[in-house]
Amino acid sequence: MGYYASYNGSIKLKEDITAELIENGKYLFENFACVDKYIDFGGDGKYYGDDVEEYLRKITPYTDSGEIEYSGEDGCLWRFIFRDSEWIEQNGTVSYESIVLPKDKPEFIGQIVDVFDDEIDSENPVFTGERYDRIATKLEALMKAWKIFDA
Repeated sequence: MGYYASYNGSIKLKEDITAELIENGKYLFENFACVDKYIDFGGDGKYYGDDVEEYLRKITPYTDSGEIEYSGEDGCLWRFIFRDSEWIEQNGTVSYESIVLPKDKPEFIGQIVDVFDDEIDSENPVFTGERYDRIATKLEALMKAWKIFDA
């Protein structure tokens, strides 16, 4: 008897992987496809945690980015995400919140626009990860201040 899970994932490679790693991936993941520098897969079946972690360790030197999301037969959620040159395992939950829009919509929308105006630079309009993080932090604070999500 084993543990079953549904999953899907995608990995962007920085260089081509070996035929052996492709075969190992086909063994571990259903619907496994490696085209150009992208691996895509998904399915459901028996989850081999140690084998998946070992595969991710082997593929790490070739990996540019990636994420694999799992949903276990008991409702457990987790994922592997590639950050800072390593695979990190994270547990997840599903949370349903009610959205309550503010009564003074023009002022609220104006404050949202102000967040983006603060971050837009006509000399350098490119958004970086740091800029996205600042926008997200400001928007999160704005949502809390306006009590947008009813906890």
